[in-house]
Amino acid sequence: MRIAICDDEKSMGQILEEKVKKLLPDAVVEKYLSGDDLISSGFKPDILFLDIDMPETNGIDLAVSLKAYEIKPYLIFVSTVESLVYQTFKVNPFWFIRKRFCESELPEVITALLADMRIHLLETITLNCAHSIYTLHPLSICYVECQNKILHIHYANPVQNISIPYTLSSLEKELLPYGFLRVHKGFLVNYRYIFTINRQDIQLDNGDHIPVSKHRVDPYEDQTMFFPYRKVHPISAR
Repeated sequence: MRIAICDDEKSMGQILEEKVKKLLPDAVVEKYLSGDDLISSGFKPDILFLDIDMPETNGIDLAVSLKAYEIKPYLIFVSTVESLVYQTFKVNPFWFIRKRFCESELPEVITALLADMRIHLLETITLNCAHSIYTLHPLSICYVECQNKILHIHYANPVQNISIPYTLSSLEKELLPYGFLRVHKGFLVNYRYIFTINRQDIQLDNGDHIPVSKHRVDPYEDQTMFFPYRKVHPISAR
């Protein structure tokens, strides 16, 4: 497991490193004083502890740039500015830790993170259709598109994309517990991969645009409307 800590406060980076290594002794931990240092290093972490208020590139802007990663790291913001938690929603963080409560909150975060990793690896849905059996990994699916009674399953890693003869309504029932939304008559979208919403469409983290039906999703509602669907990616601002 690879972990990056990005914080312009050197002392905070050291504290986080010590605590993380106690909880995850086999992890490889790298520290960076700025987002630019992290990007230029080429290090691809599985988990990223990220400060928000940093010079040059702030933490939220850095998180936006991580869209270029084929597989994005688990993003955990660590900040003294608690009011910024709402601004982080647009980059879909796994958690928000207040620096002053880092010692007490970190074990809970690591426990939830490991549980989520296990779910991503183990959680599957099996579909029987057209004399074939298909196994889907719902938490890794970005969206599902229906064309001519064929469902095109788009994964975060495009190599996994498949097409199956199945109805969108039937798959919707299967995927609902995993945070999928029927935003259009021909599309299901995984909440976790939504980047922005506007009147015409939804933009996903990978840059794809999904059309929106006005009667299904009101894009002018606060974007936190999607947070009830977050079952395994909690945000803590306690």
